[in-house]
Amino acid sequence: MYQKKKLKLNEEFIVLKPKDSVHLPMLLPYEAEFLRLVTEDNVSSVQTYLREHPGLNVNCVNYQGVSALHIAVKNRSEAMVEFLLKQPNIEIGDTIMHAVRENNIKILVKLLDTQKEICPGLEFAGSTHSPNFPEHVTPLILAAQSGNYEAVALLVQRGHTIPAPHLPNCLCADCKSVNSIP
Repeated sequence: MYQKKKLKLNEEFIVLKPKDSVHLPMLLPYEAEFLRLVTEDNVSSVQTYLREHPGLNVNCVNYQGVSALHIAVKNRSEAMVEFLLKQPNIEIGDTIMHAVRENNIKILVKLLDTQKEICPGLEFAGSTHSPNFPEHVTPLILAAQSGNYEAVALLVQRGHTIPAPHLPNCLCADCKSVNSIP
């Protein structure tokens, strides 16, 4: 158990409380089993498992923030990605960026098409809550940086662009809102 510490400052004592520790996500046993089955890349066993566990969160993540969809993308399993994308309330997260980095065009198309159905404008954006990719990095920027020419061609064909950079002293409305000090 933590004890409160007292710090003397200008002849007064200040009580110091311990800081909250970082809480990592902890998988429930049936969620861990679900991720293990996804890793094995057997769609029918995952389908059966989900039927047997109707309340299972298909977006559950391990302590590293890896979801079932991340595992399927990393394993280059088109069938598993397709199956998971059909699940209700599936969250794509930054898996588009992972597919770009892996230069897996078929999976990238499936992810982009699903993202376009869910929220059309997000297809062109970067990942806002990714531990692996900065928010300003879009799929096209990542494909270009990675030298994945097939992905670049696909993304340009789908209408992705890289906006022109602005000078530090730019006075356009976008830059004013970003550079304004509250």
